[in-house]
Amino acid sequence: MASKATRRWFIAGGIFLVLGLPVLWIVFLGKLEFHAKSLPYYGPKVPMGGKDTQYHQVGPFVFTDHNGKLITEAEFDSCVYIANIFFSTCPDVCPTMNSNLRIIANAFRDNPRVKFISHTVDPETDSLPVLKEYARRLDADRLKWHFVTGSKAEIYATAVDDYLLGVKDDKASNFMHSDRLVLVDPDKHIRGVFNGLAGQKENNQAIDAVKALLFEIREKAHRK
Repeated sequence: MASKATRRWFIAGGIFLVLGLPVLWIVFLGKLEFHAKSLPYYGPKVPMGGKDTQYHQVGPFVFTDHNGKLITEAEFDSCVYIANIFFSTCPDVCPTMNSNLRIIANAFRDNPRVKFISHTVDPETDSLPVLKEYARRLDADRLKWHFVTGSKAEIYATAVDDYLLGVKDDKASNFMHSDRLVLVDPDKHIRGVFNGLAGQKENNQAIDAVKALLFEIREKAHRK
């Protein structure tokens, strides 16, 4: 005859099967449903010839990162990446934005398919040594994060025409400003825009969006 302790274990196990498993299943389905949702596409559709159209894409670029490496759009061909603009002497917006971006980057530090790129809008001040020190403080190399420079005209064109950033000029500093983080997929479509100053809630939304996009990419690969 079963002991009282044994009967208690059977009762507890039955309660778990009745109440616990459905809860776990609902949680699982909720996560699956979230990841299965496709992220939106940002920007206008552009004609491809005939009746075909395609969503806006980030165009080709050539910049140099803090390690002196030439960085083109091909660096991100099989990757999800987040881009932003900044300058090293920015006293308030940029440090907060890049600190939040570091939190996001740290969440994917072991995933080679997630990268980051920050474009300086003050290339005259932000020399390679300046960028390297800035990147070092943020542990950029470990986080697959490129701090890049180039001609001011090309950087501004990339920010406005490619990333579609609603930028504004700071008359005091004569630099372009934006606090937005732009999520780009491997086909160079913009799939998310996030407030880089909003704090942990927005950081979590960006992290979840990257995960959803990675899931979408895996699903597309499996269907091929």
